[in-house]
Amino acid sequence: MTKKGFKKMKFGVPPFVKGVREFVSRQMGNLAVVAVFLFVVVLCAQAFFYKSDYFRVRSVQARGFADQAQSSSIARELLKAYGNKNIFQVNVEAVAASLQKRYQDARCIIVKRDLPDRLAVFAYFRRPFALVNSSRLYPVDEDGIVIWKADPASLGGLTVINGVEIGPRSAPGTREGKGLKLALDLLKEINKAKFLAAYGLTSISAGDARNLSFYLKNGVEVRIGYERFKDRLALLKKVLKDPRLLLDKIKYIDLRFGDVAIGPR
Repeated sequence: MTKKGFKKMKFGVPPFVKGVREFVSRQMGNLAVVAVFLFVVVLCAQAFFYKSDYFRVRSVQARGFADQAQSSSIARELLKAYGNKNIFQVNVEAVAASLQKRYQDARCIIVKRDLPDRLAVFAYFRRPFALVNSSRLYPVDEDGIVIWKADPASLGGLTVINGVEIGPRSAPGTREGKGLKLALDLLKEINKAKFLAAYGLTSISAGDARNLSFYLKNGVEVRIGYERFKDRLALLKKVLKDPRLLLDKIKYIDLRFGDVAIGPR
């Protein structure tokens, strides 16, 4: 075939290619229609949620505060500040952070939108778990956080932890050292074990973080160290069940080493 003849030849587009092109064009057109439709829906929804009177704050519910009077006071305060405002425009995280600063003994405060028109406030306060004896008695929760507003005089049933220093100016929310953490871990294991309730736990000595000990109601000292609390308490349970053991004549029980050592008074 000559070059001249080759130039005169025409190559047509195969039918299936034309079909694919038409299909793609139709789909693109459909997608454009769908996109416009979704855009309009979003605008309408936004106008409904942010402009409708249906979503304006009309009430506030507060739970978990010291008493009903305090809960009611918080509810009235927030309703005065945010009443009749669009509920989606209320920054609930900022409201919770503001309340957290005021109530520093709270473990956390959560503010939620209770649709369509109510704000719900939930306060979870720290509960006294033990008393730390450091110039005076400081109530602490199970994480070792000092609960400054709790009255130690009303918490006489709690275990006293000695040997831990708490400064009078320690910032709220501050954990007070390794010795206190170990003492609280020990107290949690003692509570789980339950059997010591019959003997009466009065105090824990945590002055030396590697040599913790605790005292029973009759004055017996139990030396338990700083590790394997669960295993050593199980061993103590066996020792206390021995009918030959006369607690009134014992000064201490040492569980820190392989063999149990018992010291007489």
